[in-house]
Amino acid sequence: MSVLRLLFLLSILSLAVSVVPATAEYVQVPENSHDPSILKIDETSFLGAKVRGDYLLSDGAGREFTLESRIDSKPMVLVLSYYECDGVCPTVNATMKEMFSSIEGHVPGRDFSVLTLSFDKTDDALEMGMFEERIGFPGALEGAWKVAIMKNPEEIETLTKSVGFNFFWSNSDKVFAHPNVFIVLTADGRVSRYLYGAQMKKKDLGIAIAEAGFGKTGRSKIKDLSDLYLIACYSYNFEEGSYTINYPFFIGVGSFFLSAGFIFISILVFKKRARR
Repeated sequence: MSVLRLLFLLSILSLAVSVVPATAEYVQVPENSHDPSILKIDETSFLGAKVRGDYLLSDGAGREFTLESRIDSKPMVLVLSYYECDGVCPTVNATMKEMFSSIEGHVPGRDFSVLTLSFDKTDDALEMGMFEERIGFPGALEGAWKVAIMKNPEEIETLTKSVGFNFFWSNSDKVFAHPNVFIVLTADGRVSRYLYGAQMKKKDLGIAIAEAGFGKTGRSKIKDLSDLYLIACYSYNFEEGSYTINYPFFIGVGSFFLSAGFIFISILVFKKRARR
């Protein structure tokens, strides 16, 4: 083997040895030293918690408003996101967009509102506008759904902590780790329900809104009875983060009617015998 060929093979081998580890490191999923359990919301501690209404927010047009003005005596769905996210945050908001105008019995703006709010201190009007374009924000329904940033970024942590929303920045992944959750607030600004996941069901959101607004929005008795039926027939499953059919309720109702029917028949039989 000539010297030139030997040098060529050695150079190829050297190049391969140097490239392979770099490629493996590039595609490898980085290890994360953070405990994912810190993202879990302690619902027992935060359900019913009162959220301050004097936080000052700003929308894409630079208009300022308070958190309290968005609730305005009706339930509100709070979606905490960050606007440079190219994964779950747009997906969660797109899920809301799909359900926004089609929740049976609930009219956006009249019966409930939605607020998407950034928890990233660096987000500004530019990132907010790009985020709205990405999710196809329904501008025609802006009165019912706002996308906003905090006017004072230093208050972000105060707000997120008040609703049990934990997040952290991963230097290795260059992303925020955070829960994917819709936080439903009552008409007086208290945490009513947490709904998880980008694939949340429309039924779950409708029930949560009914639950948060029941008895507080001045709706008609017929509608309130309809909401009461939904609240009674579905119970919240904390393990799954969604609503399931309230089987004990149906068993209880069935037992009640069975007992009532038995008593009624017994009375009829007793009266019939008494006549004889």
